[in-house]
Amino acid sequence: MGPQYQHFVILDTRSSEDDTALLVEVSPVDDESAVNDEGTENDESTENNSGKVQTVRIPFSEAQIMIAALEVGSIGFREIQDNARAAGGTWRERVKPQRGGPAPRKMLRAYDAEEEGEEDKEG
Repeated sequence: MGPQYQHFVILDTRSSEDDTALLVEVSPVDDESAVNDEGTENDESTENNSGKVQTVRIPFSEAQIMIAALEVGSIGFREIQDNARAAGGTWRERVKPQRGGPAPRKMLRAYDAEEEGEEDKEG
């Protein structure tokens, strides 16, 4: 089984001001990082030692969706960060541009059974 990343959301002071949340990813500790240069284990327990922590600001309304998407692997944390960087610091969903305008509304002719019967008699 591959490394297990932890994802969670933090609400801070900025969250109450702009309806955003801080999405956090904690990467697992590498086994190599638990061993020092001399080849002996570090004094700190690797179970309690956290890995690399990364954050990105997202809209609060998207928090649960983003955690679920990360857990199932439909989006990567790096992708979210890159998108946020391009959008000015807060992740925004990329909306595909719509081509052309809306389709014209279809006009349906009312069906009249009597009218159809008269056409059959004439023809």
